[in-house]
Amino acid sequence: MAGFTLHSWKWGTFTGVRDLYLNALYVRPEHRRAGVARRAMSALARVALEHGCSRIEWLTVAAKADTAAFYDAIGSTAASHMAVRRLQGRALAALAGDTP
Repeated sequence: MAGFTLHSWKWGTFTGVRDLYLNALYVRPEHRRAGVARRAMSALARVALEHGCSRIEWLTVAAKADTAAFYDAIGSTAASHMAVRRLQGRALAALAGDTP
């Protein structure tokens, strides 16, 4: 196995159309830079279109320049209007303890 992808479906809250959400794209180190990731993303693009999706979305680590370069090369763009929010630790526990 050279790698894998893991995806799920999501609904676009603004478009009302199903989208494909890429949860993970992993390529084993010895297979990197051999076109495996591009072929995987191409296959996902076909799945998305076959299922009437308007787009593929995913999160990526901002500090990884090589990853950003790959995603730029396949034509993706950063969604500058979105920000990742995280609830964890004490804040997560505090919210879980709230009573209506």
